[in-house]
Amino acid sequence: MVEPRVGLPETTQKHRLTDDEKSFELFGDILLRRGQVRRYQLDFALNLQKAYRQIQRDIKVGDILVQHRAISHKTREDTVSLQRELPRESSTTILKGVDLDDTTFVTKILSEEMAEV
Repeated sequence: MVEPRVGLPETTQKHRLTDDEKSFELFGDILLRRGQVRRYQLDFALNLQKAYRQIQRDIKVGDILVQHRAISHKTREDTVSLQRELPRESSTTILKGVDLDDTTFVTKILSEEMAEV
């Protein structure tokens, strides 16, 4: 029997992505884009995550990166928060079929954005 690593959460069910989760920008991609992790660190964590899943343990990439000191707990939490705040659809999908020459639509969108500031 494989002993769980200290500090990593353990689950017995294999994680399946829901449609909502698939629409989020991937955790590792956010870290890469922000320069908070290097590609080799992320690849290592993803390979380790895959190995854990083969033994029926669902470990999040962020937890692996924290455990191996590639990122801090705060960076993990900040990235999760950012991941939840990002749009679930690309701007191309949102604007598909919208007539951008329609000044009423553009004015409404700009008004809503300015009201949030």
